[in-house]
Amino acid sequence: MIAYILPFAAYIVITMIANLFPHGNLYGYPIKTLIVSCILIYFRNTYSELFTGISNRSITRSIILGSIVFIIWILPEGLYPYLGYSEFDPTEVS
Repeated sequence: MIAYILPFAAYIVITMIANLFPHGNLYGYPIKTLIVSCILIYFRNTYSELFTGISNRSITRSIILGSIVFIIWILPEGLYPYLGYSEFDPTEVS
């Protein structure tokens, strides 16, 4: 159970700590990635159920679907207008 909770908990805690510092997200993201990756690697044998039943067909299907999602969702980034711009600054409200 800890193998499933610890990576997410570490991600959340590091994010919260990084938000306390100026430019914390700049340095927190690589630290977060490294620590969560190390936790996942440490518990990799626990996640064996994720790898049962994997076939070449399912890998090919996953690559195709991932490519379709990339083309539809990620690739057009910047081609559509930016919506939701507001000059409201909540820090200036008294």
